[in-house]
Amino acid sequence: MGANSTSPIINININIEQIKNRLLSPRLRLKEKGEIFEMKKDKIAIDPFRSSGLKIYETKSYQKIQVIKIDKEIVEKILELDNNDLILACKTKSDYKGSYIIKIYRLKNGSYELLQIIDNDNDGYEKKIKNSCNFIIRYKVINYKINDLIKLTQNKFISISDLGFKIYSLSNKDETNSEYTLCFNYKNESHDRINYIYPINENELIIIYFITNYTFFGNNYFDIEKYDIKNNKMIKNIYHKKNYKYGNSILLKKKYLIIIISGKIIIFDVIKGEKKLVSSLPGNNDKYASIGNLYNWESINDNIFLLVKDEQFFFIQYDDSRNKIYIIGSFQLDIKNKNTQVDKFYNYNKKIEIKKFKYKNEFYNYENEFINFY
Repeated sequence: MGANSTSPIINININIEQIKNRLLSPRLRLKEKGEIFEMKKDKIAIDPFRSSGLKIYETKSYQKIQVIKIDKEIVEKILELDNNDLILACKTKSDYKGSYIIKIYRLKNGSYELLQIIDNDNDGYEKKIKNSCNFIIRYKVINYKINDLIKLTQNKFISISDLGFKIYSLSNKDETNSEYTLCFNYKNESHDRINYIYPINENELIIIYFITNYTFFGNNYFDIEKYDIKNNKMIKNIYHKKNYKYGNSILLKKKYLIIIISGKIIIFDVIKGEKKLVSSLPGNNDKYASIGNLYNWESINDNIFLLVKDEQFFFIQYDDSRNKIYIIGSFQLDIKNKNTQVDKFYNYNKKIEIKKFKYKNEFYNYENEFINFY
């Protein structure tokens, strides 16, 4: 199904050589440690190694504009809604395993102020216990944990855990101090993990599931399902795979799910709920090669995506009218951390992974005590 070609098609609005040159030297270095959480196009949040403050930066000159004090929690995920409300999934430090809360901040006079704390997102879920083939650990326990936060339309959001997901919405959209209330609760009784959820429209979701068998003779399973929120039921199982090797996924044109599974790029039409194309991964495909990471690339027709694999960058265009993908440009980038001490067993310098922002065609990476922006 489909083909992988190097012949370009129309509406190519990227300059490959310019992008490569840009990645050879950062335009700005920020002396900061910590995980980057992308907000809207003009802001990022940095959690400096999970200390007591979440730092908000604007992304033109990367000046710090606010520090949100976080005393007793570890920020795991961040989401900013269309109304500028900031949603934080936080792990508490109160016990060894930790529990989770959702903190909501509202933008007032240019600063985020705490509006609401949801401390019962785990209500209604029961932990799962599965047999294990491990001689020391006989059972695998699947506990509640917030894996991700997903934005919906009309200022709603989803909190995703392995045990299920919940949808929250404003109780009164017209009130300035309106808080969020639970409007939908789904219990995941069929799979071990919900990896990701893609909203298709107001009532339909694409859910990516995993099942891991912990016995000697068990198989791992991977499922993609289309789900109806309004009627609380599965519409269709789009894909089922045993013994998978899975990469990440993206959504193109709000219609095409692109995903790496077992060394293949697979494209699904999520509106129709069907597989459209299967293509081999470009680049090095030996057993030691990485699966690679997929990124959306902002373009005129929203039909270009980026695959980064073993420091190879492939810009790929999907022509849905012909159901083909084309490699419209590629390059190799070798960036090493020269300041990293050489491992005593291996004579190499540590590679520096370059990541792309989700909402804009810019890149960043971590190097020692700096964050580099390209």
